[in-house]
Amino acid sequence: MQETISQVESEPTRFTARQRMAIGAPVVLMATMYPVFRVLDVTFGDRLDGYLGWYLGLVIYWLAWGAGFSLWMLGPSQIRRMLRPRRPTVRVIGLIAFPVLMAGAGLFIPGMGYEKLSAGVLLLLLSTTIGNGVFEETLWRGIYLDLFRERRFWRVAWPSIWFGLWHMIPVSVNAVTFTDVLPTVIGSMFFGLYLAFLAKKTDSVWWPMVAHLLGCIVMVS
Repeated sequence: MQETISQVESEPTRFTARQRMAIGAPVVLMATMYPVFRVLDVTFGDRLDGYLGWYLGLVIYWLAWGAGFSLWMLGPSQIRRMLRPRRPTVRVIGLIAFPVLMAGAGLFIPGMGYEKLSAGVLLLLLSTTIGNGVFEETLWRGIYLDLFRERRFWRVAWPSIWFGLWHMIPVSVNAVTFTDVLPTVIGSMFFGLYLAFLAKKTDSVWWPMVAHLLGCIVMVS
C-alpha cells in the first residue's frame, strides 16, 4: 500500500489541454505576428513617420491575441472578474508606483524611448498605452494566473520571458541594429516579472493593467 502511494505521489502532474496551449501560445504568436509586422511595414513604409504599419500590427495583435485568444482560453465571465476595478489600498498604490518610477528611470537607457516626431505620432503612441495595458495584461498575466496558480515557473517566468522576446517584433520595425532592440527586450522581461508578481498579490489583472498603462504613458510622454 505504501509503495502504491509513493508511486502516485512521485508521478509528475500532467498538464491540461488548456495549459499546454498556453505554454505553446507564445511560440505561435511570434511565428504569426512577425510576418504581419513585416508586411505592414513594407506596405505603409514611411507613412506617419514610419509608425503606421507598426501601429496596425499592434491592433491586429491586440484583437487576435489579446482579445480573441484570451477570450477563448478564459471565457467572458473570467475575463470580467479579472478586469473588475478594485479598491486601492496604500500597499497597492506603493506596488503600482514602483514600476512607474522604473519606467521613468528607463528613459535614460539608450533605446528605451520613443521618437515623437510630430503631434500625430505622440497621440498614436499614447493610444497604444490603452491597448497594451488592457490586452497585454489579459493575455500575458491573466491567462497564466488563471491556469498556473500553483506553478510559479509557468505563471511568472515563462510568460515574462516571452513577453520580453515578443517586443523584438514590433520594435524591430524601426530598429537599425540588434542593440537597438535589446534594452526593450530585457526591460520588458523584468517588467513582466513584476506585473506577474502584482497579479498574484492582487489576484486580478486590474492593478497590473493600471501599472502597465501608467508605465507606458511615462515611456511615451
